[in-house]
Amino acid sequence: MPATVVLLLITSVTPLRYLEWVGWVGGLVSTIVTPISDPMVRISRWLAPASRIEEPEERILILERDRDEFLRRLRAEKRKTAELEARIADLEAGISRAPDAPVTQLTRPVVGMSSDPSSGLLRVRAGRREGVVPRTVTTVRGTQLHGQVVSVDRLECVVMPITEPESGLLRGRVLLDRLGDDSLLCQLAPTGSGTLRGDVEFQDPPAGVSVEQAIDRRLQPGVEVVLDDPAWPESAQMFTIGIVERVEQDENQPLRSVIVVRPRDGLELRRVREVVLRVPVDLDEDPSDEAGPQQRGGAP
Repeated sequence: MPATVVLLLITSVTPLRYLEWVGWVGGLVSTIVTPISDPMVRISRWLAPASRIEEPEERILILERDRDEFLRRLRAEKRKTAELEARIADLEAGISRAPDAPVTQLTRPVVGMSSDPSSGLLRVRAGRREGVVPRTVTTVRGTQLHGQVVSVDRLECVVMPITEPESGLLRGRVLLDRLGDDSLLCQLAPTGSGTLRGDVEFQDPPAGVSVEQAIDRRLQPGVEVVLDDPAWPESAQMFTIGIVERVEQDENQPLRSVIVVRPRDGLELRRVREVVLRVPVDLDEDPSDEAGPQQRGGAP
């Protein structure tokens, strides 16, 4: 054993060009052992033969491949059908939320983001050719407000989601019941982390009522907040800003509540794949006029 260890240590530091004889010795051993090992392999196969798997006929293989391909196509068609049904539901929901707004709804994919990683601006494949103009409202998932168009070229436009800090303040209405008969106004500002945060209005408590008793206990997480802001187009009013995620009390004004609102279903508005553009319709246009928008002088 000591001699073997010493030999291994010597060979481990010996250059490869001085160890070519090892390969010659290995080849000699293989030449001697192979004739002996071959009969042993044959005997072992005869004593314990491998189980044979019957291969199916060629016709069966073809039928199985055709079956698998048809199943794949069926799943693909079902997926397309589900996507189309979801788009139709989104468009119908947008119409039902603002039925009197003169808009045309276009579903278009998001084709890129801003080159600035800190910015959430999105590039959408729709431009002046489709009638898109600055301040065109965008939505997702039916009635979820997404943002506004900030710039347009012929084929594409740039959209600013409402959750981006540059989007500015939003005035919303917290719906304490589903019909909105009981509601509270709020002023929301984007936090930069996909949510909005702001104060909720509160009336002065009646005489003899303590602050604790006056705080509206109906304002709980889970209630819906919709847009009610005159600075936004009519086609965006009453669309969902988000769902109240958390309710806090203002340390400086105990009668005021502070809410944190997140877009519905936990959506990240800067990462959506497509949006619905609510393109305004010029009601003064003559439908019989076949000239292009530039020739009529209407909205591009």
